[in-house]
Amino acid sequence: MNKSNISEVFPPDNVLQMAAERLSTLKTALKEAERRLRTAPKGHLRISRKKRGTQYYCITKKGDKNGHYIRKKHTALVAELGQKAFDSRTLKSLKMQMKCFQKITRTEGVLQKQLKKLVSLNEDIAHIPDAPLRLSNAQYIALWKAVPYRTKGILPEEQRHFSSAGLAVRSKSEELIANALDAHGIPFRYEAPVKVEGTWHPDFYCLNVRTRQELIWEHFGMMDDEQYLGNALGKLKAYQTHGLLLGRDFIFSWETWAAPLSSADVEELIKAYLL
Repeated sequence: MNKSNISEVFPPDNVLQMAAERLSTLKTALKEAERRLRTAPKGHLRISRKKRGTQYYCITKKGDKNGHYIRKKHTALVAELGQKAFDSRTLKSLKMQMKCFQKITRTEGVLQKQLKKLVSLNEDIAHIPDAPLRLSNAQYIALWKAVPYRTKGILPEEQRHFSSAGLAVRSKSEELIANALDAHGIPFRYEAPVKVEGTWHPDFYCLNVRTRQELIWEHFGMMDDEQYLGNALGKLKAYQTHGLLLGRDFIFSWETWAAPLSSADVEELIKAYLL
């Protein structure tokens, strides 16, 4: 997504009114965060991901790098410590955003400068992991969509397939996937960069709004081609080698000439992982 899409969150025709409303929301969020921090449990959360699952630890002593294990029956403590981590990390960002919006409400002359600053602040909040966010779905989606990214891009003369929303994609199957994601209201980024072995641009980078989990969606369209098949399997292996797990961090669809991708295939993956 390019930076111009910040206008989706702050339309220019009523930006001053929205700035005032946003400032009020931020003040409430700041008070709530400060209140929760005052009553939060002692210590902070350590998360350990292993093949057998995710384990949580509470660290209360200075210099202790391990902490004590939080048993499954104490999941409420995990949520409280996760919320504490989120509140601590975003407190400064909330205050900075308030200053930005205060300037916007005072004068329209600084509007563009402040909006550019908000893009980076929104990115800070949208990518804090493992926090049980208390933003509404609409707020979270707006922040997630506001994060800018650089796509590979498709040359104008190569643009033959478009989603119903007007997004240029590389194949009929990707058009099918994009349309289905839009139909279900699933936010996604097309060919956004991710760090695997260098910078890769997977086909779709999707957000499960319910769980706030981000998943890569790769589509492999020529699996009956021996060289293409080898490259596809190599890519899947690389994801796993770099700690990305199938079904948790990435999913994929595939097709051959004799077995093309169907809308039922796409719907099955969406219902299983993105709703």
